[in-house]
Amino acid sequence: MQRFTRVDEQTPTDCAYAAGIIDGEGCIRIHRAHQYHKDGTPTYHVEVMVSTSTPVLAEWLCARWGGGITFLQTPAGFNKIGMCRWRLGSLRATAFLEDIYPYLVLKREQAMYARAFQAMSTMHKGFKMYPEWAEMRDRLFQKVRDLKRDGKLAAPQAA
Repeated sequence: MQRFTRVDEQTPTDCAYAAGIIDGEGCIRIHRAHQYHKDGTPTYHVEVMVSTSTPVLAEWLCARWGGGITFLQTPAGFNKIGMCRWRLGSLRATAFLEDIYPYLVLKREQAMYARAFQAMSTMHKGFKMYPEWAEMRDRLFQKVRDLKRDGKLAAPQAA
């Protein structure tokens, strides 16, 4: 099914196009898993995903930034095409957000918090989680969740 050759370097046009996809149809989130570290702090990870009825779009994203594609079953009568989801997690998601950040309009703030969260998670790796870090991670998780829940998106800037 792969229609695209793996691309190691993205052009500014690729990044701008991907940012438009994320602004319009994508999801940037900090996922809190139902697992805990040894010190009792929750496990989190950054995720970026796009659900689409156009598999070629998911394949294009996957060829440029990696990740995985899952085909989803849709409710009967929803559509005959079906849906698929492209997903990136943690470091790959953050690298993707770094690439598209200059071009994001509506979900720029979500991306900013997700990038800050991942930077903090990377600092923690292999070290004891300080209570201040755990609190900061919780606050970043809440900020992204609240932005999504309240539908707060940045207003496009006039040219």
